[in-house]
Amino acid sequence: MRHFLLISLLMLPGCAVMAPEPPSALPLFGQVSFPTERSAQADLNDVAVSATVSLIRADTNETVHTALTDQNRKFVFSFVKWQPTVDALYYLEALKGLGSNQAGNAVIRIRTLAQYTATGWRSLGASGSGVQLTAGTTAVTIVASHLGPAQVPPLGLLGKMTIGVPDPSLVPTTPDTLDPTGTGISNAQYHAVYDLVARALDRDADPLERVSYNGSTFAMKAYAVPGISAVVPSAAAIGATVTLQGSNFDAVPANNTVFFNGVPAIPATGSATQLVVTVPAGATSGPVSVTTGAGPAGVTQNFSVIQPPSGVLTAL
Repeated sequence: MRHFLLISLLMLPGCAVMAPEPPSALPLFGQVSFPTERSAQADLNDVAVSATVSLIRADTNETVHTALTDQNRKFVFSFVKWQPTVDALYYLEALKGLGSNQAGNAVIRIRTLAQYTATGWRSLGASGSGVQLTAGTTAVTIVASHLGPAQVPPLGLLGKMTIGVPDPSLVPTTPDTLDPTGTGISNAQYHAVYDLVARALDRDADPLERVSYNGSTFAMKAYAVPGISAVVPSAAAIGATVTLQGSNFDAVPANNTVFFNGVPAIPATGSATQLVVTVPAGATSGPVSVTTGAGPAGVTQNFSVIQPPSGVLTAL
């Protein structure tokens, strides 16, 4: 009778039978790393600390979960309300606005590929710190994205990278090693695209946006030619500081060369729209131009070098 009463109560209208909650998926943890040789204005911590890490379904490009990196560049995804799909492929993408996310600064993204299985997470490469997002994993995901799954089956990439073990077999040396066997990616492609990724990062540019593929060759998209709209002041003595205003300067001051009527000078500070430089010894009146990796300035401005009074020596 007791069993009958219990069953009857459970079936009464309004008495909901709560199904047990599914067990939470295993957490996903990892670390964001950039090439230590970056010489750009934004150093490693500016990019990798407090970056947003997104978990993106590879088949739909839908962002399904996010996390933040801590002061050690580490992140953790804990799954409670949302659960990853078993055997589904995901991109892990770290995104950070440079200059502490202030307006007017570039945004950089790096990626890796991961899969959730019944026993946990797999990725291109991992270490004791979990899934790693590096310039090397970004290079591999860029190649795979451009070549397509028919040539580069994503599942064939998982576990193929050894993070933190350099590969000097080709130039440039990569900080991570790829085992290309069965991936559809050649080691030469990996090294070439890694070089493009590192160069983009060195210029404070987004490698996922800057690296292109024309059907046979990977290359960096061309940068717009710099142009000078004004030199302030328009006349100054040797050793004085002047400001160049314009567009498409390299955000890294050292990647720009300013020529005062043919005499070179390297800016001390600057941005994509402004360079601060000292008038070099030997400069004479004439055109001022800027050269970046994209080439010489399309627009120059005239500048007058003020000569010191007779008998006054200028500093060498």
